[in-house]
Amino acid sequence: MATYKQETVDKEGKKKELTFTADHELKIDRYLKIDNKGVHVETYQEFPEDEVPQKDYNK
Repeated sequence: MATYKQETVDKEGKKKELTFTADHELKIDRYLKIDNKGVHVETYQEFPEDEVPQKDYNK
């Protein structure tokens, strides 16, 4: 297991720092889509930069 501290941006552009654990080490140079409730991370998905929608990348 690995623990991560990640700065996130929500749909409104507000930034928040989340701490979560993953069952494996995440890949470097990837973006995450994180589904959370408060500070609890429910799921996450890794994406390469070229798969991030432009509207989200600009935030």
